[in-house]
Amino acid sequence: MINRRQAALGLASAGMVAAVSRIGNSRANSTTPAPVIKTSLGAVRGLEQNGVLSFLGVPYGAPTGGASRFLPPRAAASWSGVRDAAQHGDSCPQVPLGASPFVRTTAPTPPSAMQKQLATLFARPNPEPQLSENCLVLNVWTAAADSAKRPVMVWLHGGGFAVGSGSAPAYDGTKLAARGDVVVVTINHRLNVFGYLYLGEIAGESFSQSGNAGMLDVVEALRWVRDNIAAFGGDPGNVTIFGESGGAGKVSVVCAMPAAKGLFHKAIMQSGPCLQIADKARGTAIARQLLKDLNLSAGQIGELQSMDAMKLAAAADAAEVKVVPRVLGFGPMGLIPLVDGSVIHHDPFGQVAAPESADVPFLVGSTKDEAVLFVGPFPQWGQFSEAEVIERLRPMADQRAEDALRLYKKLRPTDSPSYLLADAVTDYWMRQAANRVAELKVRQKRAPAYVYVLDWEINRDLRSPHGTDVSLVFDNPNASPAIGGAADAQKVADQMSAAWVAFAHSGNPNNPKLPDWPVYGFKSRANMSFDRNSRVINDYGREAREFWEKG
Repeated sequence: MINRRQAALGLASAGMVAAVSRIGNSRANSTTPAPVIKTSLGAVRGLEQNGVLSFLGVPYGAPTGGASRFLPPRAAASWSGVRDAAQHGDSCPQVPLGASPFVRTTAPTPPSAMQKQLATLFARPNPEPQLSENCLVLNVWTAAADSAKRPVMVWLHGGGFAVGSGSAPAYDGTKLAARGDVVVVTINHRLNVFGYLYLGEIAGESFSQSGNAGMLDVVEALRWVRDNIAAFGGDPGNVTIFGESGGAGKVSVVCAMPAAKGLFHKAIMQSGPCLQIADKARGTAIARQLLKDLNLSAGQIGELQSMDAMKLAAAADAAEVKVVPRVLGFGPMGLIPLVDGSVIHHDPFGQVAAPESADVPFLVGSTKDEAVLFVGPFPQWGQFSEAEVIERLRPMADQRAEDALRLYKKLRPTDSPSYLLADAVTDYWMRQAANRVAELKVRQKRAPAYVYVLDWEINRDLRSPHGTDVSLVFDNPNASPAIGGAADAQKVADQMSAAWVAFAHSGNPNNPKLPDWPVYGFKSRANMSFDRNSRVINDYGREAREFWEKG
């Protein structure tokens, strides 16, 4: 049985599917050179498309390979002349995690009908950016490089703390910048072993911050925003950090980092805030396992720094599952941020909300059918028996697994056992986390929290799985082949993107496209249900919430 603390560890390490559609680079159409903008490091020229300026692959940190591997980021070197900023920069080295991080097959099998549908949910750029340790780059979209002081929205990408980048088609900030008069920033940073291998106990003080290197990268990017975004028409005094899945986990961790205080002013966590993170004991155990698997001693950290990046990433992926098994309903990654007493001093949302972000308004929520993304790839999907569902629920519910199944059969009597399993995992894993963050924020009595659920369904099979909200928030429904062809997708995108933009402007998501959205409180527990016709639902999923809160 995995305990409650383990359930919260790495909660946002989900949201990665390797089999994805590829979307060509639409930027080749109707683009012209953008004005040259001078940053603190040098001048950049991007592109203008549909009235929006974009600057891609702009360095904010120096390369992180070789002797710099596992160490805190350094500012990028300055350059002379004008740097081209028309293409995405490199992404951090990473290895695929499969159709679902919880599914392990010994031999390749033809994809199931559900796997084929899930593969159309996300899209990757075509061509793909390169993978390298020169990955501390960011992208900026703005309506004009003027002195308008627009709100700034800094996106932290999904993929857990293991995979992904800020270059996915769904993250293109063109439409969001245009419709909301905001400046949109997406960033790349170190992931997996490069960002979160804790070596402080093994290799000494020089590596004391190695377990949070990826989060320090995020702070370095926020410093770049503070120092440079005014030149892009943005307001460094009005910065919103937002992210989904692993990105929501990163947002929640940033909320607990002293170094990030004052660099952002609002926070949005979509489907997966981290309540608790790892500790030094767990980080050290993974590091020792990796060294053991590579036949290295504690005195051979230099070998880790000189090893081929992809070989190291693959070895770390294999080592971490020996220490932290990937169990459905729990954060699937072992390499995540940790409380190291230096970069991070406490869990983001343990017994109290992080005091570092007490005055920061929150927007937090989930999709109705999160776990379809993670359960759908199982070979048994559509054929799970009730007995199999009970066994899958035992790590979450222990002796109450049968009670959990009975509850969900009552709540959703038309669902098959496969969907009942997804329903239960969704509530246990994602919905609880969103509620917990909002509740702790209410108890803090310093700044408001707003809570939402995306109820709109793509179709009757996919429903509203993990990640559905991303392209809707960015007003890019066509960036997802599945969502782009769904009924009323643009209508829902209009509502969600308008709410996110309103929140970035004022810390309040209310706007003319929605009914009144109350602040979350214990009496009403108000949730905005986003759908074709959005509405407020008080205490969304009350019976499920009360069941899981009993532990």
